[in-house]
Amino acid sequence: MSLTRTTTELATEVLRSLAILAADETIASADETYITGVYNDLWDDLEGDNLAYWDKTAVPKVVFLVVRDLVALHVMSAYGQPIAVEDKEARDRLLRVRLRKHTATQATGHDQDVQYF
Repeated sequence: MSLTRTTTELATEVLRSLAILAADETIASADETYITGVYNDLWDDLEGDNLAYWDKTAVPKVVFLVVRDLVALHVMSAYGQPIAVEDKEARDRLLRVRLRKHTATQATGHDQDVQYF
């Protein structure tokens, strides 16, 4: 059982979430190329914000749905589902907050031994 999903699976699920692709259909290579390109650009941006901790080609299942929604948000207008800029920015911020929850270090509450030199 794999703990990651591929970019092809991501592109397919993006189109399914937008109701462009039915469950029994496969993604066209042009759509896969376009969506993967958008994902690669987003991944670079997320990495710059210290939000992408995974390899670009293997999306961890724990963040897969958030990443899928983020990519879908950025490609939806290309598939006939326009969105206002303000709404897009607000949803983008919300999805990044959800993603940040998986990258933030939480305090353990345990004492730490410190050595002074």
